[in-house]
Amino acid sequence: WIMRFREDIKLADLLVLEANLTHESLHTCFSIAREAKVPVFFEPVSVTKSLRVVPFLSDVSYFSPNEAELKAVAAAAGESRRSFVSHEVAADVAFLKSRGVQNILVTRGEAGVYSSSRDGETRVLPSLKVPIVNVNGAGDCLVAGVLKALVGSGKRSLEYAVSYGIAVACAAI
Repeated sequence: WIMRFREDIKLADLLVLEANLTHESLHTCFSIAREAKVPVFFEPVSVTKSLRVVPFLSDVSYFSPNEAELKAVAAAAGESRRSFVSHEVAADVAFLKSRGVQNILVTRGEAGVYSSSRDGETRVLPSLKVPIVNVNGAGDCLVAGVLKALVGSGKRSLEYAVSYGIAVACAAI
C-alpha cells in the first residue's frame, strides 16, 4: 500500500512517521526516505510503541519523545547505566545521537522542551506560563507547530521550530 505513494514520499521536504505504524510499514517508509535523502520526523506515541523506532535510529532526523519514551528507547537500543547519571535526559540524548538520531526534542510538560540539534547545540526551551484548561492534545499541537516551522516559513532553525511548537501547544491548552 505504501509503495503507491513512493514518488510522493521521495518529493517530500520531510516525512513524518509515528509509532502506530507496523514494523513492515516503518521499514518501507524509512527505506524510501533513506533512498531519496528525505529527512524523517519520528513521533513515538507511547512508551511501548516508541520501541518500534530502535531498528531505524540511524535514519531518524527528528525524534520527539517525552522523558519516559526517551528512557525506554535508549534502554532498548543498548544504553546501560553502570552508575548514577545526574543528567539522565542529557545522557540518553547523547546515547541516541551516537546511534545516529540527528535532532532530539524531549517534551517535558510544564518544564518545556530539552532540544539537541544535529550540530550539538543543546537548549532547554521553557514552556509558556498559561492557565491550563485541558492538556489533551498538547503534545500533538507541539509537534504540529514544530513541523510547520521546519518545512514552512523559510525552514527555520530547530530552536525557532521548537519555540513555535511550544507556543502552539500552549495556545491549545
